[in-house]
Amino acid sequence: HYRELGGRDAATASDATTVSLGGGVALPYGFSIANRISALDGTSWAARFDGTPGAVHTRQTTLPDFAARWLLRTAVGPLASGSASARVLHTRQAILAPFFGAGDERIARGWRYPIQASLQWAVPRGLTTSAGYTRSRRVDSLPGSVLRSSGSEVSADIARAFRAPRSWGLRGDVRSRLGWQESFVESFVSINGSSAVESRLTDNGRRSGTISADADLAENLTFTLQGAHILSFDRNINRRVTQTVLSAVLQLGFFSGEIK
Repeated sequence: HYRELGGRDAATASDATTVSLGGGVALPYGFSIANRISALDGTSWAARFDGTPGAVHTRQTTLPDFAARWLLRTAVGPLASGSASARVLHTRQAILAPFFGAGDERIARGWRYPIQASLQWAVPRGLTTSAGYTRSRRVDSLPGSVLRSSGSEVSADIARAFRAPRSWGLRGDVRSRLGWQESFVESFVSINGSSAVESRLTDNGRRSGTISADADLAENLTFTLQGAHILSFDRNINRRVTQTVLSAVLQLGFFSGEIK
């Protein structure tokens, strides 16, 4: 049955059951590993044009979902603290939509491999560096065709505070940050899974570099200066778009008293 509001039925209804099992082990020197398994079984209904309900059955399993982590709690040499993680994630999803005849069955398999690290260095006014890399793949078995896609994302970031000249009249240090990010996605479709004849559907990406600095001009006044250079490209249609953005923000905060 669909929920009803004001004499009108809801557009969809769904029922799902999820079961998950997870555990982890703590190892010496700040290392730990964890694994998680989950399964979902559900059905959703949507009204057709003739008023009859159309059902879509979904089954999804996640196995494995394995993660390894490292955490540095005490200073070691030039390192004040740090953390790192690596993960392996595999998902399988089956969708059956029996709208016409035997129905439309789709099976999708996805893999993700994210790696991240962050280090805080023991230098005056602090220095933080971080980086990350994620690789992903996906295979969709559609009726009469197979869609294969892959992508990657790389990012790096560095942040540190600097002492400003006294003539600037600032109340503290200048907090600066420099970041870089790049992502890329491509996908191919083939008939009946044959790799001999493939058509490229997407082949695009994005690169960006950002820089920002902010400082406190007064107890309740903060000034922020930001700059970004962004490049978006699409090799399928031979298009490149470049954007350069500069912004200056003056933020004023005030306290109006206790709310009664």
